[in-house]
Amino acid sequence: MPVSSSSRNFAVPEFNVALQGPSGPAGPPGPPGPEGDQGPQGIPGTPGGAASDTTFTPITGISATDVQAAIAELQDEKVAKAGDDMTGPLTMTTEFPALQLNSPVGAWSSINVSIGGLPVFDVSMGWESDGIKYWSIDRYDDAGGYLDSPFVVNKTNGRVELLGDPIEPRNAVTKEYADTKAPKATISTSAPSGGVDGDVWYQVAP
Repeated sequence: MPVSSSSRNFAVPEFNVALQGPSGPAGPPGPPGPEGDQGPQGIPGTPGGAASDTTFTPITGISATDVQAAIAELQDEKVAKAGDDMTGPLTMTTEFPALQLNSPVGAWSSINVSIGGLPVFDVSMGWESDGIKYWSIDRYDDAGGYLDSPFVVNKTNGRVELLGDPIEPRNAVTKEYADTKAPKATISTSAPSGGVDGDVWYQVAP
């Protein structure tokens, strides 16, 4: 059956579509959250072994092969800063080896030589009661008692002082001793007089 056409009006609804814009800058971080619960205890570590069971590789001067023996060997062989006794020679090998002795004001420093535990000689540097500094070689008797200082240097004037007059031909002579002796050679217009054996007297015409 034929359909008759007729005009009809349809209302078209409106659609509002919002498009998303770009993201804005990030805001500041928020406050930290509450602390969480404590976690479980970890597995206990392996107990350490004794020092005597720990291997040590020997190095120059220490031959021990475990840590405990190496510590004991080092303790026995080291020289204590507070003072110690050495059982062997000490050699310093460097470009400018030096031995520094530093004593308080008014005290003495010395290098001592002993035999069988008793002093024989020493080299001393320091002060005397007169306030003058001296450098001296001192000697001791067989019982270790101080005898005298045969050789002394006065630091104030640099003069060398000897113990006394010579008693052997090769002994050093002091000025005091030489001044008391007659000259060995004399030149005079008078006849020889005085003198001792071995003197030479030259008599010249007046």
